Amino acid sequence: MYFRATNRHLSFTFLTVALISLAGCIHDDEAASNAAAAVEPAAFAQRLDAGDQLRVTVFGEDRLTGSLTVESDGRITLPLAGPVEVAGLTPQEASKRIARQLEGNLVQPRITVSVTAWRPVYVAGEVERAGQYAWQPGLNLASALALAGGATRRASRDEILVQRAGRGPLVTMRQSPETPVYPGDLLKVPERFF
Repeated sequence: MYFRATNRHLSFTFLTVALISLAGCIHDDEAASNAAAAVEPAAFAQRLDAGDQLRVTVFGEDRLTGSLTVESDGRITLPLAGPVEVAGLTPQEASKRIARQLEGNLVQPRITVSVTAWRPVYVAGEVERAGQYAWQPGLNLASALALAGGATRRASRDEILVQRAGRGPLVTMRQSPETPVYPGDLLKVPERFF
């Protein structure tokens, strides 16, 4: 009788430990997945793409310094360097790429690339003034909707469709001031069905 009670107690203890371990694994996987989802879109705020306006400074070469816009093919064109693919790069990476392309014409070129205006954010659907709006650091869903005059009476109060950087599918997100908006994002406020 004592052996059965101990065996049952050990089985219960083992099962409890196994479930706690499994719950920890699921939590860790979920946390890792959420962390990856939170980090990945942040890259959009630092990567160049078509429509971004840049200031390219070539130190000691005033004739090469100027303002440029990233073209629809993701390139900018500089004298002596020719076309330079900058889409998908950070401004620092673009500086290095331009410097490499200028090395044949200049001795140790020093370049800085700064963004003077990021590509706009597009707000559509059930808002008062659909259109494109200038992206600003710290822009979130609530402030982007405020720029568009707020939601109409027919608008969904809980969800918004978001397409990151104008690519990929529209993803349903909760309307929250904690959700960031990145350059080139398309925000669509759906209509309520009741």
